[in-house]
Amino acid sequence: MRLKTTAFIVFLAAVAVALWCPLAWASSGDRHPEFRQCVSTCVANDCSNGNNLPWNLRLLGWDCPENCDYKCSEWHTKKCMAEGKPVMQYHGMWWLIRIGGFQEIASMWFSIGNFGAHAFGFYYYRKNVDGSYRLRGLWLGYSVVSMNAWVWSTVFHARHFTFTERMDYFSASFALFYSVFATMIRIFPLQRKHLEVPLAALFVEMYVAYVLFLSLSPTFDYGLNMKVCCGLGVVYMLLWICESVRTRQLRGYFIWLYAFFIAILAGMSLELYDFSPYYGLFDAHSLWHAWTIPVSCFLYKFAVGDAKAALREKGGDGVYLPLLSEKVLLKNQ
Repeated sequence: MRLKTTAFIVFLAAVAVALWCPLAWASSGDRHPEFRQCVSTCVANDCSNGNNLPWNLRLLGWDCPENCDYKCSEWHTKKCMAEGKPVMQYHGMWWLIRIGGFQEIASMWFSIGNFGAHAFGFYYYRKNVDGSYRLRGLWLGYSVVSMNAWVWSTVFHARHFTFTERMDYFSASFALFYSVFATMIRIFPLQRKHLEVPLAALFVEMYVAYVLFLSLSPTFDYGLNMKVCCGLGVVYMLLWICESVRTRQLRGYFIWLYAFFIAILAGMSLELYDFSPYYGLFDAHSLWHAWTIPVSCFLYKFAVGDAKAALREKGGDGVYLPLLSEKVLLKNQ
């Protein structure tokens, strides 16, 4: 398959993801009369004498009304299944088996797996890329930012609080902002720090504005957060597609980048076409987290190949100038 054909397929898939992202939100179970009546009855009967919960639930911050909400979502889910009715979501999530007080045990462990994948990627990149490569720190920074995002993903899936939810969303979006910024530094001819610093400042300002807008709004705009993240992901892909097309040749290591993009887009179907959990443990979101563990290895394989090619072709500065004409390139060599 020719490079332009591959790039066009990835582009169409990326646009499709951007268009479908706003449609991925739905919840009806917490509005169901039977569920609401169950919660009211449970709170009235079980919560009148204080927070009489097992120590492990209290240790993880559960209180009696939250426990009633969990028990009623379990009861209503099993009732719907017994009656052959569609299983519903509660507060935007499926009912999942609670183990040891942890709410989403599968997503929690798969998030830990993703942290491990990026920790290994950090080690792999640092070991295989010479310290003279100008963008080495930028890639290692990507690893650190990604590990931070997966730490907060683990914390949030372990226990849902407003704070852990916000940190999960904001750390994930920060990783996307950073990815776009790092890609622009890699692709465009910004060899001088006086050009890179203003670009970094611009991205910091955009990220801070995004966080403040969502944090200070009367209600958290989940749809806007999804659109921003999808938009950043599409920009990230398009930048690399333009880079590969303009270089007019497919370096061998670019195969890893396209494998990464295609795998991510394929995995996104788990997020967009949600389904009820298997065995009360594995919902679409947890399987998405499982999918991204091996996929991240593709990106680090590409990053190492890109760095080695840059050191070989440009004598150590690691800067490609694909947007300039070939004559300008020849003059600089």
